[in-house]
Amino acid sequence: MKNIVSWLALVVAVVALGFVIVCPAGQQSAAKQETAFDRVMRTRTIRCAYTVWPPHFMIDPNTKEKSGIDYEVMEAIGRVTNLKIDWQAEVGIGVAAEQLQSGKQDVFCAALWENGRRAQRLDMSRPIDFMPLYAYVREENSRFDGNNSAINNENASIAVVDGSAQKAIADSLFPKARQYSLVGDVDPTQSFLVVGTGKADVVFSDQASIDDYNAHNPTHKLRRVTGASALRIYGDVFSVAKGEYGLRDLLSVAINELQNDGTLDRILDKYKVAAGSLLRVAKPYVDSETPER
Repeated sequence: MKNIVSWLALVVAVVALGFVIVCPAGQQSAAKQETAFDRVMRTRTIRCAYTVWPPHFMIDPNTKEKSGIDYEVMEAIGRVTNLKIDWQAEVGIGVAAEQLQSGKQDVFCAALWENGRRAQRLDMSRPIDFMPLYAYVREENSRFDGNNSAINNENASIAVVDGSAQKAIADSLFPKARQYSLVGDVDPTQSFLVVGTGKADVVFSDQASIDDYNAHNPTHKLRRVTGASALRIYGDVFSVAKGEYGLRDLLSVAINELQNDGTLDRILDKYKVAAGSLLRVAKPYVDSETPER
């Protein structure tokens, strides 16, 4: 009888082990988890999250028609990859990582400024262009002219959007200054209005975005701090969830293709921005047909 019980126990153990091997953790790993790249390849569609940030991404309030540098570049990526671009949801830049990690969208298709903090939460394509960022103040404010370091003062306040490059700059370069913080899912141009209405002293941005803000807010205009250099020069990149290397590489290769065939230059030429406010990516080759100087 003892031998029979031992034999039955051995049979049960072997069956249980086989079940664990074939269907571990309730079949959790029976099938490989689908990545965003796998999903894009299966559906032939890139689901885009975006944020409004003129002239990079704009939506006509009447027709709801989309336009802008980033919109046209992503549509061009769709053409060269033979993939559909599905513009699904407007999302705040400060919550882009969480939105992509949730799997609701595949790509943040409004270009973000690449920086070290963001790279800890997102993977990013190669840049489509570069943006110098400067300090901006109300027109009558001359406190920081000629001296960016004067912002690093407990009597100065900086408007920032949580999770944004603005906050990264404020934390690293101006730790003594106070911060007027806006939640991460807010329209980023709200940080301009905070300074324009006197709730904070300074905000960090690119000239093209400030020009668009000033055109729509003539009574609360901002100007660049004069006599001071750029605080940062960031690449404009499209972003995917952390670890989505296949999708990131697909975007980067497509951007290379668009640069090499002149599409990127044509798109950037179309959206005329102030001189020096947008820097082109250098071509990765030398044209042997061009005579040497």
